[in-house]
Amino acid sequence: MDAAADQAIAACGGDAREAVKALLVANDFLEARFEQLRTKVSTGCARGGFRRRAGAGSRRMSDDGLKGRANAVKNAIAITRMEGGEPSAFVREQLARYVAGDISPDEMREAVLRHHGVKTHV
Repeated sequence: MDAAADQAIAACGGDAREAVKALLVANDFLEARFEQLRTKVSTGCARGGFRRRAGAGSRRMSDDGLKGRANAVKNAIAITRMEGGEPSAFVREQLARYVAGDISPDEMREAVLRHHGVKTHV
């Protein structure tokens, strides 16, 4: 576990705070992927709601906020690649929209889920 934490921090230039941000973005992506796969395994399980994190992103963000998003996404992709994964072209497009401040994290998650045919509660 310590080695994995060290790897995540190293991937974020030694900044533990940035590693946490990247892991939160990666976690959102993995939660969306898990939900998509869970519904394909059992449609009976798909009746539950989607958990939304409070404080979703704003469409009017400062330059610092946009830079923070870009850095978090960069780090999340790096961590995903360290684990042998690669975001799809569609996910990369949604991440770009998120970095630009065009969509919130919840909107990004919903778009990815809809893209994979998962019914959402938007």
